[in-house]
Amino acid sequence: MNNNQKKIIIAGIKSAGIRIKELIGQINKKSMTKITPFDYGIPADKKAEKIIQEAINKSNLDCKIISEESDVIGNNDAKYTVFLDPLDGSINFSRKIPVFCVGLGIYQNNNPVLGVVYDISMNELFVAEAGNGITLNGESIKPNTFESNILINFEWFGAPLYEEIASKLKKANIRARTAGSGVLALCYGCIGRGDGAILIDNKPWDIAPGMVFAKENGYIIKQFNNQEVDLSIHSQNIIAAPKKIFDKLIKSIK
Repeated sequence: MNNNQKKIIIAGIKSAGIRIKELIGQINKKSMTKITPFDYGIPADKKAEKIIQEAINKSNLDCKIISEESDVIGNNDAKYTVFLDPLDGSINFSRKIPVFCVGLGIYQNNNPVLGVVYDISMNELFVAEAGNGITLNGESIKPNTFESNILINFEWFGAPLYEEIASKLKKANIRARTAGSGVLALCYGCIGRGDGAILIDNKPWDIAPGMVFAKENGYIIKQFNNQEVDLSIHSQNIIAAPKKIFDKLIKSIK
């Protein structure tokens, strides 16, 4: 993809974020698009998705889109695959808790090309581009981790393994934070806002944006069974961290 395509798509993500922010807290049971024991969909999800899809179409990127809201859009033979979560942290959003974001990852032949995470409440735009590092609002950033006092971003609360993994982390004296957004958890864990991330039962659109960040910073990102992350799997358990911390996390949760 070229720079112009990248700029158009990122502009669409920021436009979606502006629209999302206007709708925060405006939700009732009748307006929900889906309801499960630990999650629900809201109109803002769809509105954000539409804005981003229009930007992708405007960019003329040869791609198929795999989105939380609409599953697969486009041709399976396309050059690129776009993984999109138009509003991650919907429950936070609906309760005016300022922890939600837009997440987008672009891949070519399963190789990460671009990861974009827009933290709407903080107006922080994180961009990871293969071979070009990571920026926050246009400025280059590097992670700073603490191997002697590990803090892990840990999602998600509704996963069957949540209590078991949380207990094992506690026994290993590893702190964990669950904020309600898998996309932000992985992004933050790969930029120094935490020393890594553990995502349980997360979907491809939750993992794909942050995996570009992990790869760019040389972090190990793998499934619990030490296999490579597979974005064709509907739901998987992953760890992302620098090698020494990754090894400690694997040992702790087993």
